[in-house]
Amino acid sequence: MPIFPSQHRLTRPEEFEAVKAKGTSVRTKLFLFSALRGEHARLGLVVSKKVGNAVVRNRLKRLAREDFRLRSAEYPNADCVLVFFKEAADVDSKNIFAALAEARKKISKKLA
Repeated sequence: MPIFPSQHRLTRPEEFEAVKAKGTSVRTKLFLFSALRGEHARLGLVVSKKVGNAVVRNRLKRLAREDFRLRSAEYPNADCVLVFFKEAADVDSKNIFAALAEARKKISKKLA
């Protein structure tokens, strides 16, 4: 069984564009967290090459997927997109998880 199954992912460009155009956002110094109300929580990740090399980019994606897997009940029923900034490259996992938790709370309040 996949850890991050396709029904919990945003995969098509149109899905990302819809969240960007119609959704609400919370910006932190590490990432932009955007969400658009939906049936259940789904996650899309954007980590550009500006953030760092493949090792750094994959690490950030792994951390975000792990947070989503462990705390999926805390995510709003929405299509969520995380766009990481280059400042996130040097931050340890504890601080990434803390920033994600704070952003989740803020975005849930905005969507309520």
